[in-house]
Amino acid sequence: MLRKLLSLYMDALQKYPMSTTSIGAGVLMFGGDAISQIGIEEKSEYNFKRGFRFLAFGTILAGPMLRTWHVFLARTIEAHSKRLTFLKMTAADQTIMPPVFLSIFISVMTYSKTFSREAVQTALKNDFKPVLLNSYKIWPAVQLINFYFVPLHHRVLFTNVIALLWNTYLAWKTER
Repeated sequence: MLRKLLSLYMDALQKYPMSTTSIGAGVLMFGGDAISQIGIEEKSEYNFKRGFRFLAFGTILAGPMLRTWHVFLARTIEAHSKRLTFLKMTAADQTIMPPVFLSIFISVMTYSKTFSREAVQTALKNDFKPVLLNSYKIWPAVQLINFYFVPLHHRVLFTNVIALLWNTYLAWKTER
């Protein structure tokens, strides 16, 4: 069963790379939020509206943004050796992507919940720095592995699987 699902996923990834990556990101963001709501926050009732916001963000923004970013890095960063290339990619990724992605994530998720610019400013002021610092505890090592060992067409999937736990943290941190 799992082998069949993986085969279907691989076929879809070959035929429809952006759509497959985007849907996968949405499903895993939804999953991270579900784990947060049920397992960490111990909500008595699952908030489907909140789950849908995570699904939509992952599908519409995170998936396409991350796929485009990984393709861009692979095409623009080269060095004389594989080791130097993946170090440069990791440095570029960790310098640019976390602040940009987290700013967008916190802004969009807060605004989609509150429809308030003031709430977005407050959320960015309160959540951005601690979330960014926590991201630097996890993602540099993940991306070193990703850029060195994982083929380009699987990089977003690899990060999305790791991100299931990260998304659980993001859901908990930004939805309190």
